[in-house]
Amino acid sequence: MMNRNAWGLLIIVLLVGVALYIGEQPGQLLLPKPKSQVTSAASYALLANSHSIQFNEAGQPSYSYKAETMEYFRVDLSRVSPDDYSLISHPQLVFYGEGLPWRIEAKSGKVTEQGDTLDLWDAVRIWQERDDGKRTLLTTDSLTIKPKTHLIDTDAPVTILGPTGTLTATGLSVDLHTQRLKLHSKVKGQHDPLY
Repeated sequence: MMNRNAWGLLIIVLLVGVALYIGEQPGQLLLPKPKSQVTSAASYALLANSHSIQFNEAGQPSYSYKAETMEYFRVDLSRVSPDDYSLISHPQLVFYGEGLPWRIEAKSGKVTEQGDTLDLWDAVRIWQERDDGKRTLLTTDSLTIKPKTHLIDTDAPVTILGPTGTLTATGLSVDLHTQRLKLHSKVKGQHDPLY
């Protein structure tokens, strides 16, 4: 049987051991563990004066893209995630296909879904210019572009100024491949007389 001094010494050794163990794990044993990692995105890269051209299967330009700045944000800095996004200042796009190219510009934009979706806002303009210099111009506050499929959509009010008149509507869908435009609702038009 151990005497009192041995028990006292054993208790002191155990307390010192526990103190050393806690000292090696600062704050981890005393604080609650986080439930999940931080989900806010962190800036990962910044491109200035970027320009790219995407080609179709036949090797022809499908669309081109320019921007003053493009800042890429990652939700998890250690890997690419479907939730990553890029914020863009002054994006300019040109979509090629059958017929005249469509040109698009805005003050701001956001790329999501790993490049499959581009949301534009603030002074959005879409136009086509004919060989004779006449232009069809569409303006809106915001729209969504699917660059790979050449589809455009918005629920915002739109104004279309053409060589022979003006159309206004709420909402719009455009298929740039087929050159078809669908106005969703509240469509009003004004046709200028031909001289």
